[in-house]
Amino acid sequence: MENKDSDLMGIYVHVPFCDGKCPYCDFYSLRGSGADMDRYVSAVKRSMAEWGERLAGKKADTLYFGGGTPSVLGGKRLSELAKAALECFDFAGGSEVTAEVNPGVHEDGFFGIIAEAGFNRISVGIQSFCEDELKLLGRRHSVGDGVNTVTAAVEAGIKNVSVDLMINLPGQTLEKMAESVRRAAELNPAHISVYMLKNEPGTPFGSIPPMDGDEAAEQYETMCDILERSGFVQYEISNFARPGFESRHNLKYWRCGEYLGIGPSAHGFINGRRFFYPRDMEAFENGCAPEDEGEGGTESEKIMTGLRLSEGIPADSPGLCGKEDKYIAAGFMKKENGRLSFTRKGFLVSNSILADLI
Repeated sequence: MENKDSDLMGIYVHVPFCDGKCPYCDFYSLRGSGADMDRYVSAVKRSMAEWGERLAGKKADTLYFGGGTPSVLGGKRLSELAKAALECFDFAGGSEVTAEVNPGVHEDGFFGIIAEAGFNRISVGIQSFCEDELKLLGRRHSVGDGVNTVTAAVEAGIKNVSVDLMINLPGQTLEKMAESVRRAAELNPAHISVYMLKNEPGTPFGSIPPMDGDEAAEQYETMCDILERSGFVQYEISNFARPGFESRHNLKYWRCGEYLGIGPSAHGFINGRRFFYPRDMEAFENGCAPEDEGEGGTESEKIMTGLRLSEGIPADSPGLCGKEDKYIAAGFMKKENGRLSFTRKGFLVSNSILADLI
C-alpha cells in the first residue's frame, strides 16, 4: 500500500446514540429521543462550521461516522450531517465517506437516502454468525438481519461494505469461530475487521477471564488463514481487505496522519497536537472546547502505530532502540526491502514487543 494521501486529513464524527449497551462495550454511548438527536445534530453542525473556518486551507479525503450506532439517527439526520461536513470542509474528489451501522430494522430506503447524501462505504457490526453468540454479546439482531443489511446496502449502490466480527469470545469453539469467518467471507464484502475480544474493566464482561493464550492464538491464526484463502489481504493486525479497499480513514490513525474529531468523546490530531472532547453530551451541546492532550506524531508513536500495519515502518526509523534483531531471529519480526514489520506470529504478541522496542 502506497501512502499517497499523507497530506490530507480525515474527519471523524462520534454519534453517541445507541439502542442499548452491549456488555463488552466501553465506548461513550447513550439512548436518545428524537429531540435529543435533533439537538445533537444542531451542535455537530455548529462545530463543523467553526472548525471549517479554523481549518480553511486544509483538504480532507475521508469522513467517518462512528459510535455508538450512527444509523440510529435515521437516514435524514445522518444525511444532514454528511451534507454539512461536505459543505464546511474542502474535500478531495473521490473521498471516502463511511457510516457504522448495526444490522436490523432501518427505515425504508435508508441506504438509498444516505447514498444520495454521499456515503459510499458502510461498516456493519455483525460480530458473529452464530445466534447463541449474538445473545451472549447482547446484540439485538439476528444472523439473518446481518445478511439482509449487507444485501440492502449493496442493492442501494454502496459497494464498499465492511463487516465487523469478534473472536476469542467466552466459550467460543474454534469450529464456531471458523464458521463465522467463512460466512462473513461468503457475503463477499470489500473489507472484514476481526477483533479479539478485550474484556474492558468497568463493563459487564470486565470480570470474565480472557481466553487461554494458546487457544486465542489458534483462533487468530485460523481466522487469518480462512480470510487469506478467500482472497482477503491482511493489512493490519485486525483488518483484511480486497486489494484497494483498505479503510483509508483508519489508515490515517495508523500512519499518524491528521484527523479532526467532532462530538462527545471524539479525539483529533491536528497541527502536531492531540485533543479530545469530554465524554459529556451536555457539555458538547453547550459548545465546550476540546481538551489538549499533548504533542502527537512523535517518533515513538509512529513506531507503535506503524507496526500495526503489515507494511510496517522504515527499518531505519528514528526511535528504534536496536532490539529488533532478536525478534527477527525468533520469527516475530521480519526485515524486507528496507522495512521492518511483524510476522503473523509477532502480531499476536505485538504489545509486549513494542514495549521493548521503544
